[in-house]
Amino acid sequence: MSVTASFGVLNTKLLPDFVREPARVLAEHGRELASGFGWSGFVVLVVLDVLEDQGVSLSGNGHEEPIGGTEDDTFYTVVTTEHRRLLPRLDPSAFPGHLFHAAFVEAGLRTDEGDSAAAARDTVAILRDGIAALADDEALIIVVG
Repeated sequence: MSVTASFGVLNTKLLPDFVREPARVLAEHGRELASGFGWSGFVVLVVLDVLEDQGVSLSGNGHEEPIGGTEDDTFYTVVTTEHRRLLPRLDPSAFPGHLFHAAFVEAGLRTDEGDSAAAARDTVAILRDGIAALADDEALIIVVG
């Protein structure tokens, strides 16, 4: 089964509705960011874990992180303007490729170190650019499923 990742933007006033019905609210009211993301959703999950291990936490913003539903294995992460404080730490070139490669191997992803570095840097860049572009009343929604 293929796991994909997408990035969207949603008005923060819709977050309570999003928590209850994430797929519907995002489809009806969100806008896509970074269309054409070419890496697996597993890459995004691993990058989020590595960032967390490095002290760059994109969770803990006071918003629930909903799971799609019992029949839906979709994972959602809500990133808000509160995360702008992390922008200096989201420099894609600041993370050595071998750091992500080791995490990808541990997660069972078969990739060489060059591809691991490229996938990780692309993901970190989308996160950084997405957070930087948020208006004060917007949230970045990371969808992996």
